[in-house]
Amino acid sequence: MKLKKWQVVGFYLTNTLLAIAFLAPILWTLMTSLKPTHQILTYPPQLLPEQFTLEHYRTILTVNDGEFMRYVINSLIVTSGTIFVVIVVSSLAGYAFAYLRFPGINIFFVAILATMMVPFQSLLIPLYGFMQKIGLLNSYFGLVLMYSTFQLPFCVFMMRNSFASLPPSLRESALLDGCTEAQVFRRIYLPLSLPGFATVLVYSFMTSWNEFLMALTFNSNAKVQTLQVGLTNYYLSRYRTSWEMITTGSIITMIPVLVVFFVLQRYYVRGLTSGAVK
Repeated sequence: MKLKKWQVVGFYLTNTLLAIAFLAPILWTLMTSLKPTHQILTYPPQLLPEQFTLEHYRTILTVNDGEFMRYVINSLIVTSGTIFVVIVVSSLAGYAFAYLRFPGINIFFVAILATMMVPFQSLLIPLYGFMQKIGLLNSYFGLVLMYSTFQLPFCVFMMRNSFASLPPSLRESALLDGCTEAQVFRRIYLPLSLPGFATVLVYSFMTSWNEFLMALTFNSNAKVQTLQVGLTNYYLSRYRTSWEMITTGSIITMIPVLVVFFVLQRYYVRGLTSGAVK
């Protein structure tokens, strides 16, 4: 169907306005991180700095013997562990829900999806007590456990759709040729489900890397604090907010997310639409 001229203009105008709305805060953050400290709170505000400086980046990477980099490493450890758990469990569960049949499987699948309707904020207090009893507060494994638990329902749903979008005849032919269920899963369906894995990886990475509330609640030890919590605790106080360090740290924090998304963007879009059309 051919669009009318005013529809085309409206489409591009709407997209342009949305792009400006989303990119303006990022641009302002970037420009603030490049301004000298004395210019950050000047009035009226200025987008472009009078003199560009990278001093804030040098400071944040070297202050307190590189404490900022410790937060980065902590976030990488927690994020990598979460991604590993989520990909392994969601792929196995997704394959089972897509092809295996046993009594109550549909009810079980719906029950897993229903957990996404429960806001994790309402469970923070009982979860804190649970984590305290089993000794997982202030630990990497505790955060990996919590992140994985709340990410798995969506990831299982995505992997189930990804596997279900593939022809069932592939599995049937492989079983007839003597393959076991594990071999079918490992040798045939895993390689063909890369878009689904990319979607799960991007989702898990972005969610774990940017998560703040659970990391703040379950982790009070500065040695294992993640980047979001460490950045906030160190540069945000009741007496002074170090905007130059907050914006500089925020820009550095964005870089891994942008890299992962743009590298896997092609697979990510395909993975989101898996199972939409038969």
